[in-house]
Amino acid sequence: MKLYKNITFGLLALTLGGVVASCSDFLDEKLTTQQTTDFFDTPEGIDQLAVGIYNNLRFHFFKENAYTTTNYGTDEFTVGGDGSNKVWNNYDGSFQSQIVAANSNTTMAESLWDAMYIGINNANLLLSKITPDSYTGTNKKTYMGEAYFLRGFNYLKLVSQYGGVPLKLESSFVPVREFTRATAEATVEQAIGDLKNAYDLLPATVSMVGKISRDAAAHFLAKAYLFRASEINDGWNSTTKESDLKEALKLAKEVISRHQLAPNFSDLWHYTEPDGASEKLDEIILSAQFSSDKSSRSAGTNRCHLFFFVCLQ
Repeated sequence: MKLYKNITFGLLALTLGGVVASCSDFLDEKLTTQQTTDFFDTPEGIDQLAVGIYNNLRFHFFKENAYTTTNYGTDEFTVGGDGSNKVWNNYDGSFQSQIVAANSNTTMAESLWDAMYIGINNANLLLSKITPDSYTGTNKKTYMGEAYFLRGFNYLKLVSQYGGVPLKLESSFVPVREFTRATAEATVEQAIGDLKNAYDLLPATVSMVGKISRDAAAHFLAKAYLFRASEINDGWNSTTKESDLKEALKLAKEVISRHQLAPNFSDLWHYTEPDGASEKLDEIILSAQFSSDKSSRSAGTNRCHLFFFVCLQ
């Protein structure tokens, strides 16, 4: 019986081996559904990369972490009903570098950090592909402005939350485990430099809703100047405070002169449908774009308009 089994398995192995050998004569497969980073060396790849970096803006709108890492602990927002993010608002002993999750909705300490550096890495990649003279596309200045804006915007968010952070100005393609933490002064200087570059490169008017404009750069550049002039930085900002306040005022006036406030403050939250009228009000300077397509529905969809009730008249 044992001999019979051995003979059977041997014949089966020979049969399968013959099939594989015969198939190799006519199957010549070529992978065409997956890209490598070499794709970003082509004009088409650069165009798609310039669109893809906008995805990073969605972080600030798709979950409660948009508010926990930005507005909690102030008088603008308060804790949600389930208390999953109360440590961000209470600033008690539970607010540590390692936050214990109350449930799956709890925002971890590294949440903003990870998201911002993903955006910074993508911006660095785009800048590395369009800076050389080899790329001469008509959108070169705009793409550079968008990349500089996103990097400066992200560093401003990071320094506001964590103080000085590592300044990463080149893309990483392999894991990097050692970084040097920059000072808050150097981090703010980087954010201001990037936003100034964005201001110089971006167009005054944009072709579609959601595209980053010069006004968006001016607005956040003014915010960066105000941050550097804040009393929180009095230990090192004495030489720049006066000029920063003047620049912030000039930029703010510039943006205000080019935009009209909504007729009613509540109009900004009068959601009716995707890409509706409330999303196209002239008061809106920068907005993250989402899709109403069912295929895009995931944990990354826009939920923030569901968190608040607005009295509409």
